[in-house]
Amino acid sequence: MPVIFSDKDKERIRETLFKTGFERIKKYGCKKVLINEVAEDAGIAKGTFYNFFASKEEFIFEMIRYNRDRNRKKAEEFFLRGNPTEERTRQFFLDKYLQEDISIAYIKRDDLAWLFRKNPDKLEQVKSEAISFMGTLLEAILDKSPKAQLHVVVNMMNIIADYVVNKDHYFEKTFEPTIAILVDALVTYIFHTK
Repeated sequence: MPVIFSDKDKERIRETLFKTGFERIKKYGCKKVLINEVAEDAGIAKGTFYNFFASKEEFIFEMIRYNRDRNRKKAEEFFLRGNPTEERTRQFFLDKYLQEDISIAYIKRDDLAWLFRKNPDKLEQVKSEAISFMGTLLEAILDKSPKAQLHVVVNMMNIIADYVVNKDHYFEKTFEPTIAILVDALVTYIFHTK
């Protein structure tokens, strides 16, 4: 007889699966994550896992979305609770990237390419959601340059995120100063584009 979970239990299990999934992705990468090990780490049977997610790819996308939504709440709290100044915006992005507080912080470039090859429709969805969300946030910056283009801002943010995710391909000792330079370029573009 299958176990019936309350809504609270389902949410707790999903969060545990995401946590264990991210830990495994950090260690092994997306392609090498084994669902039976994620399920075991979360204290559920492999069959129970598939009551929550139809496939490994769906699980990974939902994990990314879950983490992204948590990060978006932080961004909304910052940007939508008043006019963010240039300096506060710079500090927000520095904190975000130096703490590696991004939705895909542990998903390497080739793993993302693999995921999107398997689910090409998700790529357009992710892009569309990012543009929509960042558009809302940029509108909250009253002192931004009228020439700052939304797509450029999103591209710059993706470039910084890609650097964070793939930092092991670069010189380790220059991570923080490089992030500071990239964030400064982003914030300068937002506030001072001519």
